[in-house]
Amino acid sequence: MNSLEELRQDAEMWKQRLASAIKHIPTPWNPSEEERARIHYLQEQTAIAVRRYLECRQ
Repeated sequence: MNSLEELRQDAEMWKQRLASAIKHIPTPWNPSEEERARIHYLQEQTAIAVRRYLECRQ
């Protein structure tokens, strides 16, 4: 099983990837289908990583 610190770092990595993907969409904010799919994937992976971290903290 991963240590708590590894889970925290994994969650942080996914959050940073998601923020970066959103940041790189030009203004006005109108993402393409590919960008939307990537953001959706990153949102799901971020939620999973954060949930794992929070469950392990309990």
